[in-house]
Amino acid sequence: MDQILTIVYQAKENASAASLVSAVQAEYPEMGISKIELDLWSPQPTNAAAVVLIFGKDFESEPGCVEWVATFNSSRASTPLLPIAVDSNRRHPPAPISGLKARNWPTDKDEILTTIAASMGLALRTGNNKIFVSYRAVDGTRSAELVEGELNSRGFATWRDESNKAYDAPNLELGDDVQQQIAQNIETASALVLIDTPRAGESSWVRLEVELAIGKMIPIFPIVLHDDSVTTQISRFRVLQSLYRRAVVQSTYVGEELVLPSTKLKLIFGQLEHYLMAVYRNRIVQLRELEKFLKSKGCDFGKNEHLPYLHSARIRQSTRSTSLLACCSFEEQIFAPRVRKFVEGMRHLAGLSQMFHQNFYLYPGQALNEADLLEIVEREIPELQSMTADLVAYNEAVARVAVAMGGFSV
Repeated sequence: MDQILTIVYQAKENASAASLVSAVQAEYPEMGISKIELDLWSPQPTNAAAVVLIFGKDFESEPGCVEWVATFNSSRASTPLLPIAVDSNRRHPPAPISGLKARNWPTDKDEILTTIAASMGLALRTGNNKIFVSYRAVDGTRSAELVEGELNSRGFATWRDESNKAYDAPNLELGDDVQQQIAQNIETASALVLIDTPRAGESSWVRLEVELAIGKMIPIFPIVLHDDSVTTQISRFRVLQSLYRRAVVQSTYVGEELVLPSTKLKLIFGQLEHYLMAVYRNRIVQLRELEKFLKSKGCDFGKNEHLPYLHSARIRQSTRSTSLLACCSFEEQIFAPRVRKFVEGMRHLAGLSQMFHQNFYLYPGQALNEADLLEIVEREIPELQSMTADLVAYNEAVARVAVAMGGFSV
């Protein structure tokens, strides 16, 4: 799917729209942008990954504009809708979307650019752009409801199974019908937010959701809740403890439930949006440099036909041929479960007679030295030692690939 941001505005707000477009292009030059100037015959967006609505003080004075918004809102499904006010005296969106939270341009410029990138980060997965909210009902329902409500008010679509109380027993053996329902909703999710409460890890339901999200290479953002008797800085799920991005929130018990304070929602979602923005940067911006380099050498580089979460390339020259397989991580530093998924993918492709000369796990952030990489592999990913694969930082990828692929000049 092309990453298209659609900006919708009235003619009299053309200057604000132009200013927003310039700011987005300066920050994310690779992002595709389309504009719709509102009038009675304005088309509805057809391929938007996210839609920004710019509105002024007298937006409702033009019935055609209100009707357009109502029509889009009723049919947008899971496409994020981000209302932006350009009048400092008006912050609430027009009536059809009055339940959404608006920001002000240009006062909230940084927040707006982050939210736009977060929305585009969600759209990178082939799915329905929904955020899956995972929680244990016995001690996390109220917090899950608060998180879902905040996501919805920010224009994001969500999926939260309200029926899981029927399965909310420790170590429950999940039947095929339950597992299928979870798998289907995880498969189409674009991100998973985990309400990480003290009893969440007891639930087979929640553990399965986390495992499936890792297996499907879906971004996971834990919200770790604790009361004042415990200071927990990492996820209670061992498989997620090396995740760099998470929110840690001191909360209060109400009965059996640990309820996060509503005053912390803005902080939590600022962290979540920064994480999704990083997903966008790492999946698109970082990867684009390597893609451009390989294409400049006459080599197509794209999603593997059998395992689309991996990228592959083959070069055939007159005297030789060479090939590359890459796992393009969106997690900060090295997330061991993703590397294990890469190893699993390499083995699967080998079974299909798809062997590659070079295999790279590409990670964002600062390049780690060889000693640190060796320690990570020995301690967390020993199965990588038997594979011909390297852990490479994105900012070193072009140089490393150039050498690996036969001494291309950079």
